[in-house]
Amino acid sequence: MLFHSAVRQSLVVAHCIAAGGQAVDRMHFDAVPMTVFTEPELAHAGLTSAQAEDALGASAVAVTRYDYAHDSR
Repeated sequence: MLFHSAVRQSLVVAHCIAAGGQAVDRMHFDAVPMTVFTEPELAHAGLTSAQAEDALGASAVAVTRYDYAHDSR
């Protein structure tokens, strides 16, 4: 997951260098996945429900929760 972010960051840098140092492209980090390798595992991607509701409106946001106690691992 982080490899894709690194590739995108390298493209942003290349575009800005090619433009003579002008900020012609930007990297947005609001949707970069995050993982913590602990027991149990933890991951996050995208916006929180509150951030999504602020950006899109409450009617456009659906939240789904899964109880990992039901997972066989």
